Order: sequence, then structure tokens, then C-alpha cells
Amino acid sequence: MQLPPNLLPPAADNPDGFQESADLVALNDAWLAAMGCQWDGSWPLAITEANDAGLQTGLARETRRLLENWCAAATPSPGVTARPALALKDPRLCRTLPLVSAALGPHWLHHGIAIVRDPAAVVASIGYRDDMPPLKALALWLRYNLDLVQCRQRHPRVGHWPLLNFERLIADPDAELQPALAVLQASGLQLASTPNRPPACRRLPQPPSNLEGVPQAWLDLARRFHAALGAAACLAAVPDAVLAEVSDLLDHTPALSQQLLALEARRRDHLGRMLAQERRGLAEAGLLGSADLKALEQRRTDARSTEPAYVRLNQVCIDLRGRNDRRSLKQLLRPQGPSGLRPLALDQLDLLIGHGERIGLLGHNGSGKTTLLRLLGGIYSPTAGTIQRDGPPLAPVIEQSLGFSQELTGLQLARFSHRLYRAASQSWSDYRAAIEAFTELGDALATPIKTWSLGMRTRLSFALITFRDVQGLALDEGLAAGDQWFQRKARSHLDRFIEAAGTLVLASHSEDLLRRYCTRGLILERGRLVYDGSLFRALQLYKGQLN
Repeated sequence: MQLPPNLLPPAADNPDGFQESADLVALNDAWLAAMGCQWDGSWPLAITEANDAGLQTGLARETRRLLENWCAAATPSPGVTARPALALKDPRLCRTLPLVSAALGPHWLHHGIAIVRDPAAVVASIGYRDDMPPLKALALWLRYNLDLVQCRQRHPRVGHWPLLNFERLIADPDAELQPALAVLQASGLQLASTPNRPPACRRLPQPPSNLEGVPQAWLDLARRFHAALGAAACLAAVPDAVLAEVSDLLDHTPALSQQLLALEARRRDHLGRMLAQERRGLAEAGLLGSADLKALEQRRTDARSTEPAYVRLNQVCIDLRGRNDRRSLKQLLRPQGPSGLRPLALDQLDLLIGHGERIGLLGHNGSGKTTLLRLLGGIYSPTAGTIQRDGPPLAPVIEQSLGFSQELTGLQLARFSHRLYRAASQSWSDYRAAIEAFTELGDALATPIKTWSLGMRTRLSFALITFRDVQGLALDEGLAAGDQWFQRKARSHLDRFIEAAGTLVLASHSEDLLRRYCTRGLILERGRLVYDGSLFRALQLYKGQLN
């Protein structure tokens, strides 16, 4: 059994190091974000609601890629032909396990062990590490353990996972582990034999008897829950009655919800002050384990070669200089000067975009992002290499401009847009009514746009762009949508537009925007693709480049 690469480094509260992979932690954070939550959010996940089917499909794809790469890189022990099992550890799995399991399919996650720790001890640990108030930390402990136990309803095999007590495990590892290992071996997991060694017993600090700001009744419930977990041999044996008590406290107790909201408001104020200090000169931390993942990232081309392609680029080059300044292809591809830089907007680019993928495009100004979007949108053709499409070019939304004479009225512009993009699927009267209702420009639509304010033009431009039927979208920096009130209204409309488009390539410097819509990340540098993989890893690498 092997751990994945890129483990979290030691910290003050754990000098021996962690067994969680930074990439698994980031992946689980991305799953939680897709469900409208964070790792420290104690509210329930609406897993049955498809908040964004495209985003979840992309996360499922990246989950499979990441774990398949890890398994392919696992090395058998001497004398053993079969690859070892991959051991995944991250407390976030208590919440994301149904999502990760559904993404991987029925052939994964057959075996597992659940470990439960005293709630007061967890509150003290999280409070020290994350400066978290005791009430919020206790709510997290309750939610994480509740979600893990309730996971047995969606995945019956999870119910048979052995349930261990952390305190007993530390005090006497062999006595606590042996029954669980026997269950795992009986379920078909092959475990390597280890030489006899004395148990590594440790004495844990005594957890606090009471928690500041936590009502005693709530702490007593947490301890009853902990006792029920400690008495159960597996997740299926936890009594439903105690689960109902915990669920009632977390989801149907207004006093708890109000206190948690107040704590969150104070935390946001504190984070805002910290951000202001960072902008005055504090640097971000460096990357974690780049060397560990380098070999895995090299497999991306082979892994994607069998995927159905919507767009496939092979050794594509684009030279944007004038014809008189161009030379032969052989000269074009030759390094120029001692630095080896080539004067190409895109240089020997290999890229595969599958149907329905959500791709975030990162890179410094001048790295080739807009050129790539124009190539995908059919505006540019390759100077060298080939581009193959299984469908029409991506609809390019690169410059938010009305693109017509300033003498035309808003209705005339809408009429032209209808003829170009919607005449076959929607009548002009219905299209006009939709534009008028959405933009709320009223009688101004009948006046020339040269008399309009910038905000009015932005509203109409946003509507004409998004009231279209497109199969794929090449989007640069997102769409502005006027004043703050209108932006809130337009956000849900933009979500539906991107969801209907299916395939998306989004170039942006906004991490929030990329995380909202994308799951795969590309990094361009001087016209070359320097990274192609999961978005969470791409953002980590890109932030490291900016340091």
C-alpha cells in the first residue's frame, strides 16, 4: 500500500509531517466549491442537486486522471508483481466521498477505514492550527462525522468499513488495528506482512472538559455521538437515533446557525485586514512537491490520446508578422539568438480538447492566450501544423464590442444579431421581447447607441452575445455586465449560457472566475504550452511563476 506524491509538509502542530497529498486536498476543495461549500463550512451539501453539471463532469474527469496517474506510477514491492493499493487520506473525504466515488466508478474505493477522534481534542487542534472558534470547530466535527456515516446510505459497501477510535489507536495500535485488518483481508484486500515490532504507544494530552462559547448541551451531544462511534465496529453499526440528534442540531437549530453566521462575519472582516497587509508586501508560500509530479504530468499526452476530440491541434504554429517579413518554415522554427526565443505567437502547440471540457487558460500578457482563442474560434488559421474539429469552431467572445456603426439604434443592432444567430430557432418578436426584458433599456433601444452611456452599451452587448446558440465557446476574461445590480441579475444568465455552450475555453487572470467555470488548466508561456492538467494544479503553478 502506497501514499500518493506531493504530501503536505510538516507543520507546527504536526512536526512529523502529513499523509495527505496537497493535490488530493486541492481536488476535494474543488469538489466542495462546486457544491457551494468550503472545507470549513458546516452546512449540508446538496449533492442530489446538479448545481453545474458541466463543472461536475469536468471535476469527475480530472479526478479519474489524477488517480489513474498515481496508480500508474505506483511501484510494486520487491518480489511482488501486482501494483500496490493506493492509500488516500484527507478529512475532506468525509464530505466528498460520494462525489469522488461516483466520479471514479464502481471499481474504486472498495476498502476503507474510518477513524474518529474525541471532539474536544479536535476542537483544540483546529483552534490552534486555524485560529478557529470552538463553536465552529465543534460544528465541523459533527458535520464531517455525520456526513461520513450517512454516506453508507448512498454506498452500502462504505457501511462495512471498520470504525477505529483514535485514542485507542494511539495508546495500543496493534490491539485496535488487528480486528480492522482482519475485516479488510476478509473483503479481499491483500496486505503486505510486516516484521514484528513493539507498538509505538504515545500518551495524548487530556482534552478539555468544556469549550469556551459552546453550550454544555451541544458538547454533551457531541460526546454521545463520539461514544456511539467508538462503540460501533463499522459505520453501519452506528445507531440512527444519535444521527437524528446530530442532524437536528446542525440543520434545525436557529441558535446554532445564527452564532455560526456571526462568527463567519467576524472572520471575513479579519481576512480582509490580512489581505490588506499582504498587498503591502508579504509574499506567498512556494510550491509544494513540483518535482514529485513532474513525471506524472508527462503522461498527459498519452492519457488523452484515446479521448474523443472536439478540437485537436498538432504541432500548430502561428506567425503574426506580415508576409514580407516571413521566412521559410525551417527558418521560422529555428531558435533566434542565444536565448532560444522564437518570434511566434503560438509555437509547436499540441492540444486536445474533448467534447464538453471546461478549460481555463493562464499565462502572462503576450503569452499567446488571445491568439489561441482566435485560432479555436476560426479567426486565425495555422501558419504550420494542423487543426482538426469535430464540429464548428468555438464561438469567439474575445472583445466585447457591438461592432456596428454608432448611428444605428439598439433595436437595429438586435435585428442584425437575430438574423445572424437566432433566425432559425426563434422568431424576431420573441427575440426582441427577450432582449427588451433582459436589458431593461426601455425606449432607449429605439435611439442611436452614440447617445448611450457605457453601462447601457455594455448591457446590450452582453445580451446580444449571450442570447445565441453556440456549441462551444472561446471566452476572453469573462463578460462584463454593467453596474453591480445588473451583474447579479446577469450572473445566472451567464451560467446558463456557458452550460448550454458545453465546451469552454476561458482565458482569464481571475482565479475566482476560473474556479467557477473550469476544471482543466493550461499555462502558456511565449506561445508554448508549459502545463496541461487539472485546474487546481495549474493555479498552484501559475501563482508560483508570479512570485
